Amino acid sequence: MIASLTQEQKDMLSVYRDKWLAIGLCTKPTDRKTAEEGVELAYKQSIKTKPKIVWCGSPLSSGLTRSVILNFKKLGVGASVRDSVGDSVRASVRDSVWDSVGASVGASVSDSVRDSVEDSVGASVGASVSDSVRDSVWDSVGASVGASVWDSVYGQHEAGWLGFYDYFNNVLKLESQTNPLSGLWMIAQSAGWFIPHENICWISERHDICKVNKEGKIHCDGGPAIHYPDGFSVWGLNGVRVSKEIAETPSEQLNAKLVLTEKNAEVRREIVRKIGVDLLCQRLGSKTIESGLDQVGQPCQLINLDLGDGQFRPFVKLLNPSIGTYHIEGVSPECDTLEKVFNFRNGTKEKPVIVT
Repeated sequence: MIASLTQEQKDMLSVYRDKWLAIGLCTKPTDRKTAEEGVELAYKQSIKTKPKIVWCGSPLSSGLTRSVILNFKKLGVGASVRDSVGDSVRASVRDSVWDSVGASVGASVSDSVRDSVEDSVGASVGASVSDSVRDSVWDSVGASVGASVWDSVYGQHEAGWLGFYDYFNNVLKLESQTNPLSGLWMIAQSAGWFIPHENICWISERHDICKVNKEGKIHCDGGPAIHYPDGFSVWGLNGVRVSKEIAETPSEQLNAKLVLTEKNAEVRREIVRKIGVDLLCQRLGSKTIESGLDQVGQPCQLINLDLGDGQFRPFVKLLNPSIGTYHIEGVSPECDTLEKVFNFRNGTKEKPVIVT
């Protein structure tokens, strides 16, 4: 029964964090032999017979291929066994590990490992990369095929929680409790997503491009942030999925009027950040109505912008504290002074209509 972590064990936390972060973001060629051995082992551990393995170039082509094959029932594809090889295994390992660290100290030991390995790795690999890939697949093919991503086990993108239990296995020597994950560990370290069924398993190559910023969010200005061998790509700026046009067009050539037609506030923010708020305002023919300070003492401006129809409408230029740069947001046409803008923002009057 483990009561506490030794200093040596604590020192290994960062080692496993870095190990599994590298696995989750890995762009090396897929090791098919190891991945197939991992699939066979994962099926064996979930009391399933070895499946036929079909390799695909990306999670998108995996979903498309699965959708086509499922239309031919005579092939004996069988039902999805995602829970058997993924969620249920995780649950049983979790319970076994918890029993081994003891209820009285389990929370502190588990939280120490989780904070260093699962949460830090999962935030980058799971919440940013995996979610972006999943959402892009869904948007690319729609619900009829995109639903297959929910049947996927995310391979290398399961790095957060797999690294968590890898630490327990190797450092804390809870081997019998965590060995059921052996197949998933092998797949994660050698391949991408896979979709397990009773008699067949579709498995994807790893991405050959995966770029993130220093916060671990997908980001590439000038190309795809994520790219797979078959050409499937995801474009992103500072964790926000954007179009190829926005990501790859040089800032000096990017059409400033995109900020006026884009409906997603986060995408608008990245357009403004890429072009630069001053240059964007210049391109949109801004006219300053009033300059002053915002409610926390930062410089701000009330400006008019040409929305492309020959009419000027008011916007406020403010510092965005979350990213440390200025942005613009539309305000109600009746906001002709900064005082009125901040009265609206404080809720002392009816909330203004945002027109950006």
